[in-house]
Amino acid sequence: MRYSLFRAGVLTVALGVAAGCADVVVAGWRPVRVGPRAPAPAPADIVYAHDIHADWIVADVIYAHDVHAEKVQYRQLFENPKDAKGGDGDIHTDGIRAREIHAHDIHARSVVVDTLIAHDVH
Repeated sequence: MRYSLFRAGVLTVALGVAAGCADVVVAGWRPVRVGPRAPAPAPADIVYAHDIHADWIVADVIYAHDVHAEKVQYRQLFENPKDAKGGDGDIHTDGIRAREIHAHDIHARSVVVDTLIAHDVH
């Protein structure tokens, strides 16, 4: 079974749980069963990660060092000559919706963003 642990407006993280295990309970979080037909998770306000690996990303603003994506849609693109650090951990998920994303590297199939601030887009 797969669960998505989320707290509205904070961060969405997908977590794989072995079949037969008890529900995952983390203080302040609630488990929600997700699958191929599950609705998109509630958008997070700000996401910090070192590397993000996702099928899709939708955000208002992305600050990143490198964006590697098959398809990138943006309204504004600004070059950032500085090295964007993002957060400490990596995120591996099906998709992310957020107001702001701060990451060093983003690897995704599809990125839709209003404003993209990055050193390089591949």
